[in-house]
Amino acid sequence: MKARSVVAAFVAVAAAIYATVSVLPAPFPSVQSADWSRPAPPPLSGVAAPAFAISYDGRIIAGRKANDLRPTASTIKILTALALLQEGLPLSRRIVVTAEDAAAAHEGLRLGHGELPLVTGETLTVRDLLLAMLLPSADNAADILAALSPGGASGLLGRMQSVGAALRLGLPALGDPSGLSSLDQLSPEAEIRLGEAALRNPTLAAIVRLRTATLSQGQQIRSLNRLLWSYGGAIGIKTGQTVPAGYVLLFAAQRGKDVAVGVVMGEQSDAVRFEDARRLLDWAFARARAETLPAGQVAGRLIWPGGTSQVLRTAGPLFLPQGGKPALNLSPAAAVARGGTVGYLSIGARRVALEAPPVPTWIRLWSLVASWSGRLSGTDLQRP
Repeated sequence: MKARSVVAAFVAVAAAIYATVSVLPAPFPSVQSADWSRPAPPPLSGVAAPAFAISYDGRIIAGRKANDLRPTASTIKILTALALLQEGLPLSRRIVVTAEDAAAAHEGLRLGHGELPLVTGETLTVRDLLLAMLLPSADNAADILAALSPGGASGLLGRMQSVGAALRLGLPALGDPSGLSSLDQLSPEAEIRLGEAALRNPTLAAIVRLRTATLSQGQQIRSLNRLLWSYGGAIGIKTGQTVPAGYVLLFAAQRGKDVAVGVVMGEQSDAVRFEDARRLLDWAFARARAETLPAGQVAGRLIWPGGTSQVLRTAGPLFLPQGGKPALNLSPAAAVARGGTVGYLSIGARRVALEAPPVPTWIRLWSLVASWSGRLSGTDLQRP
């Protein structure tokens, strides 16, 4: 009887405690967000290119006549390479140079064209030809690869159109796979999308960042993209030059995990296109620094009943465009009270974890009891 009385008393006390705490409101801190204003980005000036565009981390951030179609010159070879790789042409496939190939290369070199010197009977691989097409921009390498493609050059041009449509390049009719034809045209924004597609392709991304390469027969070749030597973090992509196109440069550089991709079109000289590319990259990375919340940045403050506060800080950097206001997304009150990672700060698809110190024990216990009460009663946990 005595044991039953003890149990009954315990149950009665537990019921009384539950009845009391179940009607207590959960502690609910008020939120004070930080001031999200950022320093103004540096001005962009001095770019000579008649048309250009630059993107940072997949977003176009500046341009001039960025939607106007212009001749691409040899930057179209990036689209040629993407179409060839999509066909699944084995990189190790061997091609024997014919007398016609060697004669065409000799004549092209005599005329001052960008050609890969060839000797009748020598053997090259598909990878050799891709390297020659993309680094020294050999037009005859593009022609030989086109001849290997199903349907020849016309079949390859059709597949280039298909790849271009998938990338939303807005291609008009293409003239040839090497870029010599003035029919090969893209807008600066389309060039950016083409460059970003190249960097997403592991094979192509590895090639366009090479300064030099050795072909299977021992010949040394060198990239025409001088940015690879002169700009820290440069990772490609492709030069181009014809009389209708002027000097063109599709370029990219990486800092940490973020990538800037740009293009200048219609430049008056080789030197100016590289100067403009460096100017645009410097500006893009400086702008990104001005718009990035660093790790440890105060993102807000939580004020609990009684005046206890927690400072919320970012656990990593967060890119915050000018005028953009991020959202605080906090865990349930009991988890926030414990401290540590207490939620995240987000803007668009980007987010970073938020960290905070723990609050006093009495608030943590209050929050914990309130959360248990919420679970038992089937109500949602309150979130600050």
